[in-house]
Amino acid sequence: MNNVAKAIECKNKRLSADVGLPHVRRWRGFALAVLSYVIFLRFVFLGTLNLLPEEAYYWNYAQHLDIGYLDHPPMVAWMIWVATKLGGNTEFAVRIGASLSWLVAAFFCFRLTRNLYGEIAPFVALVMFCTLPFFFATGLLMTPDAPLTAAWSGALFFLERAIIGERRAAWLGVGLCMGFGMLSKYTIALLGPATLLFLLLDPGLRRWLWQPWPYMAAAIAVAVFSPVVIWNALHDWASFSFQGPQRLEQPMRFSLPILMGSLVVLLTPVGLIAVSRTLFARSGADGSWLADRRNWLADRRNAFAAIYTLVPLSVFIFFSLFHEVKLNWSGPVWLAILPALAARLVRRDPTSAGVVSRRSWLVTVAVALLIYSGSLHYFVRGLPGVSPSISMSLGIVPIGWKEFGAEVGKIAAAIESSTGTEPLRVGMDRYSLSSEVAFYDPDQDAVRNTAGRSLFGFDSLMYELWFPPALEKGREIILVSRWSGGAIANKSLLKRFRTLGPIQERIVHKGSTPVARFFWRIGYDYKPNEP
Repeated sequence: MNNVAKAIECKNKRLSADVGLPHVRRWRGFALAVLSYVIFLRFVFLGTLNLLPEEAYYWNYAQHLDIGYLDHPPMVAWMIWVATKLGGNTEFAVRIGASLSWLVAAFFCFRLTRNLYGEIAPFVALVMFCTLPFFFATGLLMTPDAPLTAAWSGALFFLERAIIGERRAAWLGVGLCMGFGMLSKYTIALLGPATLLFLLLDPGLRRWLWQPWPYMAAAIAVAVFSPVVIWNALHDWASFSFQGPQRLEQPMRFSLPILMGSLVVLLTPVGLIAVSRTLFARSGADGSWLADRRNWLADRRNAFAAIYTLVPLSVFIFFSLFHEVKLNWSGPVWLAILPALAARLVRRDPTSAGVVSRRSWLVTVAVALLIYSGSLHYFVRGLPGVSPSISMSLGIVPIGWKEFGAEVGKIAAAIESSTGTEPLRVGMDRYSLSSEVAFYDPDQDAVRNTAGRSLFGFDSLMYELWFPPALEKGREIILVSRWSGGAIANKSLLKRFRTLGPIQERIVHKGSTPVARFFWRIGYDYKPNEP
């Protein structure tokens, strides 16, 4: 064992001794109770909550299985394909991969915290991982963030074992996790420059740059990621262009306030304050350990938390100065700081600040769990005296999608009965309506008869590749929209059909309660590529 690892082990033993056995048991019991409750919520609601549009879209990925896609790598599709082959096309099967990924991420988070801070802090980190909004959501919703978070957590674990634990074979684990992460979402590549910076800043770690192990890790990551490279090579580098140059070519927009607001949502106000205090905490009379290079490099645990949090975050901050950012982008970044947050919280701090910090976290955990359980119950079964608003549905709120799909299915069945041919369904937004129709239409073959608005020259992501306009010539098409205006009323549609019916409205009911509305019209004899 090297000197740094021995010093960390000694510090962990002193921390464990300072905490005390009764305190350890309380944290352990609390963590297991929170974990059990979160798993219970997943078990109850995983298969009953309507799929979000993004989840339905990724299910459509799996129905058009490939080694790459325009807007994301293929891991989410592969996981859904395996699960639905085994469990059928149900919400539970679509989402089970998210819960399994969450368990993997929790395992690596626990192990990382134990390696860095002893036997007590891992249980505190587990509580945080269970209840902070981003991590709770990644275990419930099947999006690329679920496998990405698992891979990111695993990569951090093996990076700590390689860099701080100085175990050469751990670099192989780094390579595998980075490769699987790149198959999930490209942002995990930000761990690469963070690792290089870590090795350059610490003189004792620079020797890794002259050894083969980090380069073996990079080679493994590239090999695992190679299917995406092959897909891009066969499709004019479409995905790399979509995530790179096309994002940079978007109109300039200062979105730093949006990024800062997203941090509050992903971490809660208490979590964000704790992150700030941990990153800029005073480690002694010399001042902040970020400001004092000698001080924070002397404890590589501090350097690990700082570098693997701030390097990826700085990229998102810089991007937000000029372009739009999304709510979930920074989510996995906070995995690196969770162990340090837990270590600060577990220390016995009798000052008023320490008491307030502990109580604030306890209140945050209780409120978060209450909000999660109440919201999930509302989305699935409603709450006494509270009915969903008709204006809320067919959006990001997962209410009414199953009933919506059934209503579109009734319209399609009526048209097929009168014409003798099955019509094509087309959602007149980017992907949400088409994706939900394909999943929830009672017709088992609906996925092959649900296209995107790219048939009419509008952007609809992967639907443009899945449904070339020339192959749909002459078909009757049901156009579906959330609104009576916009794309469904566009005058250019008149050139695409022999006859175009009027726009009609339909109310969607859940039982006897109206929960959504949509607008639709029928186009007869579709004509592609008309000027």
